[in-house]
Amino acid sequence: MNHLPTSRRHTAVFGLAWVLLATLEFWGLGSFSFVEPANGVGVVLPTQIYVDRIPNSTQFSQAIAGGNDLDALINFTGQAVSIERILLRLPLPIALFLHAVFVSGVGYFGAYRLSRAVGAPRPFATAVAAAFIFGHDNFITDTWAHGVSLTIAPLLVYMSVFRWGRPRYLLGTVAVAALFAASSNPTHTMPAAMFAVFLGAAWVGWRRILQVSPSLVVFAIVVLANWLESLWAKAQVAPFTLRGSSYSWASASFEAFLGNLVWGGGSLVLWPLGLVCLALLVNRRGGRWLHGIGLLALSACAGVLLNQIPWRAIPGLGMVSGLNLQHTSFSALTMAVLCAAAFSGWADERRRRMATAAVFAIATSSFVFLKCYHLAVLLSEGGISPLAAVEKLDRRVLDAAEPSRVVTVPYRLSSNMLWSVGLDTFDGTYNLVTSAMHDYWTYGILPRHSPKDMSSGFINFGLADFDMKCCTDYDIAIRADLDLLRIANVDFILSILPLTSVQQVGGPTEEVPVRRSEPIVPRLKGYARQLVQPPQIRVYRLGGALPRVFAASGVAVAPTGLDKPALLDLIRDKAIRREAVMSAEYAGRTAPATGKVTDFHLLPDKVVAHLDAPDGAMVLINIPYTGFWQATVDGKPTEITPANLIHMAVSAPPGSKLVELNYHRSSLTEKLFGH
Repeated sequence: MNHLPTSRRHTAVFGLAWVLLATLEFWGLGSFSFVEPANGVGVVLPTQIYVDRIPNSTQFSQAIAGGNDLDALINFTGQAVSIERILLRLPLPIALFLHAVFVSGVGYFGAYRLSRAVGAPRPFATAVAAAFIFGHDNFITDTWAHGVSLTIAPLLVYMSVFRWGRPRYLLGTVAVAALFAASSNPTHTMPAAMFAVFLGAAWVGWRRILQVSPSLVVFAIVVLANWLESLWAKAQVAPFTLRGSSYSWASASFEAFLGNLVWGGGSLVLWPLGLVCLALLVNRRGGRWLHGIGLLALSACAGVLLNQIPWRAIPGLGMVSGLNLQHTSFSALTMAVLCAAAFSGWADERRRRMATAAVFAIATSSFVFLKCYHLAVLLSEGGISPLAAVEKLDRRVLDAAEPSRVVTVPYRLSSNMLWSVGLDTFDGTYNLVTSAMHDYWTYGILPRHSPKDMSSGFINFGLADFDMKCCTDYDIAIRADLDLLRIANVDFILSILPLTSVQQVGGPTEEVPVRRSEPIVPRLKGYARQLVQPPQIRVYRLGGALPRVFAASGVAVAPTGLDKPALLDLIRDKAIRREAVMSAEYAGRTAPATGKVTDFHLLPDKVVAHLDAPDGAMVLINIPYTGFWQATVDGKPTEITPANLIHMAVSAPPGSKLVELNYHRSSLTEKLFGH
């Protein structure tokens, strides 16, 4: 193809121009740049901003979805060095620009160098690199969640496999490993990266696998050095979470299994590139083509196959069941680049030109598709402007209340955004949701609707049957169990949409966001206006929320064998009257007693409650139980027991004055060195 570069200089210019065009909507609009709302502006960016403001010594945040361990909270928390955190020191539009170009640039350069290493001519290598950075939606949109960890695989294979034996080989491997470690989430993507290196080595020859093994060890050491405390925290917290205790990523049915295999993990270019490989096979060299296609097929199937293994049944590997090993199939995109590039080097000039045109057509069509899709989402969801709306939230009503939580209706607004302005939430988080929180929402707060998969780690009102663009108002009482929200210390609902069944105490009373029922032209104008002037947030008060810390009025024993919906019915009936619902094994240790909490303080890693309890008291703390809390009553250690599914209970004997709870999860440094 005459319009693709043939010289080194033109290749560099074309590559830079293509990367800038590929990322245009992420930086070209300044404050209104596009950021994927589900995992970008809605979840990851505000979480990174929040975590960055927390002192390094803090382990537990009261604010995050009922309280969460910060190092175990999300894929990137606990990371020692983070490129994303460094970029967030800059103004947000500049950070978005640099990060988008950085991630796409690494993918483009790696795919180009890998293609050239196996003999592809410059035009074909350029076309493959252009297609690769659109290879999967996650490559372009979820960059703040994944960093370069999904796009760096071709560069890693090139440095580890195809530069083997060259000067400074090990230094180059360490440099790429350091880049991966500083901008990635290893629980998802490290298996994919290492598998890609293994397959790339197998493509060269089985002897190369042994030759590159030391570089894989170095890669793992560098990555783990940056992530040890994070992975250690996740492993400790995992037994209390849905993913670590019961959830499995295995396909629900054989049909789903086949669908996952065929879909290839949602790739945009994997199978088109595979077809290009097949079209070039007329120039095969012996059995090499079959070898390459076989490795490509193995890489595409690996993630789905690994998810079918019953990891929890293997001693010591239970936590693996909580990881979505489907991400291992991302290695298929690297193998597609390798195979297509290698086969192009074997083809004659006519077929090579045809293949180059086909691959560049794939790149161009992916480019056009994602630009149109992102424009539609940008108008509908609103770029980074919702962050500005949260910053402008009138908090006078919220600040006047006692310490309480909020929940969010997730239309153009994410609960994760609220942490950065100092609000405590009972929804949101990502991604290690505790089993108690999952059950409380699934079987209690949202029992009357189609099931919501919360395994991805984000809990909210975003239900399949909740159309948030149809109506001028919504009856929240038919969407959620308001009493169970009150029991969880939720006193406010924040929403851009008008709600009924609750009292509005702040925000606009007349303005209604753009609705689907409006004609197309006014609707588009309204969407564009909302980019510049995002809708204001309405504040609704439930009233009657239980305090964050209070004395129980009594104990109710949950019958043995009670299923989860029935347990939530019992909690709804008893806990709203400040009773503590416990299983028999816990209830037998304590006795209901009179007494009250006179005041309490919520501190980092700590809860302090003062009592007036001449006859004793059972103190309930409105935080889900995990095993890293220690309690004292008047300085003496005592037990903590779970109650009401999402509370902790401490029994204080007669005359007790002070109850303290401290959160401490041993760090890996403490475990190894005792300090």
